[in-house]
Amino acid sequence: MFLVYGNGELILEGYSDASFQSDDDDAKSQLEFVFKLNGGVVAWKSSKIGEPVVIFCDNNEAIAQAKEPRSHHRFKHILRQYHLLREMIGRGDVRMD
Repeated sequence: MFLVYGNGELILEGYSDASFQSDDDDAKSQLEFVFKLNGGVVAWKSSKIGEPVVIFCDNNEAIAQAKEPRSHHRFKHILRQYHLLREMIGRGDVRMD
């Protein structure tokens, strides 16, 4: 059994959104998405992200700099307050592979 929608063109739309630590109670991030077919919702989800977000990177220097807890002399022009990714890895919010 299936639904036939006439002879017109099928238009698929998808929207997604993610928010970082948007829940004030548990500081968890959230992810939402919705897919529409010719204006009607066919799939949607909204959920909290309970595990670290994985960042895939092919730049070995960027990976080493993000994972290294101390600063290197070559990067001393970058203030420690801007090392957000390093802090997120340390908290377990993000995993870099």
